[in-house]
Amino acid sequence: KNNGGRKSVLLSHHQLFTAYSSTGLINKEPQALNPLLYATFAPYMDKINLWLWGHEHNLIIFDEYKGLERGRCVGCSAIPVPKELNPYGISKHLIDPPRFTDVRLGLDKQDVYNFGYVMINVEGPNADVHYYDASQENTPIFSETI
Repeated sequence: KNNGGRKSVLLSHHQLFTAYSSTGLINKEPQALNPLLYATFAPYMDKINLWLWGHEHNLIIFDEYKGLERGRCVGCSAIPVPKELNPYGISKHLIDPPRFTDVRLGLDKQDVYNFGYVMINVEGPNADVHYYDASQENTPIFSETI
């Protein structure tokens, strides 16, 4: 609200939206969009340049959705996720699920997704954001500038 035209990065535990599981119900229908967070932040979507959240134990680079240009799930640094859980699947039960890029964490020999993390390098009014698979620490698997 008070960013004065500067760029803003919002960090939260809960996700604004997901493609994987319901964030809440509206008229008893499972929603991809978290209705409580959206009600709070909808007036500020044009001021949020990047929203990083955890909750789901994955790395997902979402496409623009519901007015948020860059929503990123980055909860991939602590809890192992086996391939069989299909964390990159899109639930057929969600109302209007978001789409996302084909950026994926790698799998180890036991078919468990690698951990990942994000590094933000701020330089003046801009920031370079690099997303890493922990097994390839010298090469980001996705980068963007905000």
